[in-house]
Amino acid sequence: MEEGDIPHTPEDPAVLDKYQKAGEACSAAMTEVLQAVAPGVKVHELCRFGDESMLKHVTRALKRVKCEKGIAIPTTVCRNNIASGYSPSSSDDSLEVGDIVKIDLGVHIDGYVAQACNTIVVGIGDEPLEGLGADLYCSLFYGCEAALRLLRPGRTNRDVTKVLTSIAETFGVTCISEVKGYEMKQWVHDGINTIDMGSSDEISDQFEFKPWQVYSIDLMITNGSGKLHKSPVKPSIFTRDVQITKKPRMDAARHALGEIDKKFPVFPFHKNWLTTKNAAFGVSECEKLDCIIPTPILHETPGKLVARMKFTALITGSNTLRLTPGYTPVINPSKEITDPEILAILKMNTRRSKKKKGKK
Repeated sequence: MEEGDIPHTPEDPAVLDKYQKAGEACSAAMTEVLQAVAPGVKVHELCRFGDESMLKHVTRALKRVKCEKGIAIPTTVCRNNIASGYSPSSSDDSLEVGDIVKIDLGVHIDGYVAQACNTIVVGIGDEPLEGLGADLYCSLFYGCEAALRLLRPGRTNRDVTKVLTSIAETFGVTCISEVKGYEMKQWVHDGINTIDMGSSDEISDQFEFKPWQVYSIDLMITNGSGKLHKSPVKPSIFTRDVQITKKPRMDAARHALGEIDKKFPVFPFHKNWLTTKNAAFGVSECEKLDCIIPTPILHETPGKLVARMKFTALITGSNTLRLTPGYTPVINPSKEITDPEILAILKMNTRRSKKKKGKK
């Protein structure tokens, strides 16, 4: 690398292209999954369809460039009070009319990640969403729009937290603070710089946004307490803990870990993706040895609802790009934003004028 080159940041046009193409692949897969949502569809089949769709679109991207491409976030489909992490291997769990469903997925090209989550109500067609569902959606939509506009040099992560909390209060719902926004870099989808997506007892260190950073904005809203609980259902998504170097003694675990190290050394994977003999038992043993970290299935109190929207944003020198667009149904809200500060933020353009250099 020559002096003056900019490694591994979107300021390099080649890296920017990879992020944008990953965003297109992620968005195309999300569109196909959303179109497949219907009453009676089995959750595990929808998850597998999402994974297949991601692989189809990401492998077609940037064919002229030789690099690794694949799934960065396995598809999860979470109904009603289930918040995240649900991707069953097989189940009789099917979608029903009126279910509020969160679909989460993500891809990478050469380790540059684009991810998204959208919420859809099953079986309502073009009918306008009203009541609680409308309040949840409005909080998601306006929260994400405000966050997108605050991702600019000179603003801080705490500016985002403050506005998200205020918008949720306007619509009588609560931000789930356990969910964070993260800066992303090559091969890292949950970096050190974090954005609290709601009021939290553990406040993230304050920092200013800078050009050529990439963020995952992940907003989760509920009409419940905002405190999530671990489900007793066993997780099916895991991530390799590269800090654990000890090797299992049992053959099934050793073979499973070897396949994981070869195919999924960085990003999360679904246990069904393993092809080694007795892989299920091997995964269980690897989990006991802490070689892999399970992604817990989290839920709100039964009877409460959770909605979620996540997108990938890239801050350039003069604009903030939303790489994975969101989905919003027809909404008939009963409340509206009146706070002048928030309204002013929502009117802001994501495009910024470049600072003129002073005369020498």
